[in-house]
Formats: sequence, C-alpha cells, structure tokens
Amino acid sequence: MKRIVYFIVAPMRLLYQSSVLALSQVWANKVRALLTMIGIIIGVASVTAVIAALTGLKANILSEFETLGTNRMFIYPNRPDTGPKRNAPFWTIRLRPEQFDGLLERCPSVAAFTRMAYRNDTITYRDQRAEQTQIIGIEPAWHDIDKRAIIDGRPFSWIDNEQARPVCLIGPALRDRLRLGKNCVGE
Repeated sequence: MKRIVYFIVAPMRLLYQSSVLALSQVWANKVRALLTMIGIIIGVASVTAVIAALTGLKANILSEFETLGTNRMFIYPNRPDTGPKRNAPFWTIRLRPEQFDGLLERCPSVAAFTRMAYRNDTITYRDQRAEQTQIIGIEPAWHDIDKRAIIDGRPFSWIDNEQARPVCLIGPALRDRLRLGKNCVGE
C-alpha cells in the first residue's frame, strides 16, 4: 500500500515543484518571458496568416480554372524562335479566317468555335472618353461557348455578323466610365 501511495504522491509532488520553479523563473526574468511570449504569438499568427493566404489563393485559382472550363482550347499564332519568320511582322504569322473554314465538318469532336480579335483603343460616346479600353471582336458562337449572362440587350446573331452591323456588348464598368444610363440598349 505504501508503494501505491508513493507512485501517486511522487508525480504530484514533482509537478508541484516544477510549476513553482517555472513560475519563479518567469517572475525573476520578466523581460525574457515577455520576449518568449511575443515570439510564440508572432510565430503562431504568421503560420495562421500563411495558411489562410494559401487557402484563399487556392480557392481563387480553382475558381479561375472552373470559369475557363475543361473542354476549351485557345489557339494563338506564335512567332518562331528560328527560321525566316522569326522577325516577321504580326500580319504575316496571324491566323486567317479562311483557315477555319470547314473546321466543324473536319473535326466532329469540336462542338463550336469562335474567332476572336483583341485591341486596346479609345472609346467615345458624345463628350465622354474611355482611354485604353480592351475591345474584343467575337462571333455569335461565343455566347454558347462562354455562357456569360447578358444583363440588358441580346446576344449577337449570325445576321449581325454577316451584315457587319455596328452592335456591341459593354460591361457595367465601361457604361459608368462613359456615363451612360442604366438602360443604354440601342445607344
């Protein structure tokens, strides 16, 4: 019985002595204890911040890939590193519309495609100007491929494309920069 009591009392006594010794050392070295505490707080906070930032970045990247989609392909002309066309101007290496004629018939796995052209230019509406606005020329199939919602107005049609009608889609940011009304369809 005496041994059982010893095995119970001895650890409790050791715990008590260790606690008293630790608290007396903290009390005797207040600055060192404060610096240690600050170091632990900063370390835990920085690890937490890094984990939170990486989690947010991962979610952002995954959402970008989800909007891009897994069944899309973008084809861009590329200037070769060697050969006679390595210094060629863009208009000689660009993709031409006739190169895509018959694509859907020759490639049955392609459901739809659209040609796109990019340009930065100044947009004007009456006395308002929007400098360096990105203009993207698209075809009507873009609406089926990109599946973006049109808030006001209508999607482009093949008639718009064939007759080269002067129609466009603008976003809310450009509408506000040009100081157009909320319902600016037809202007």
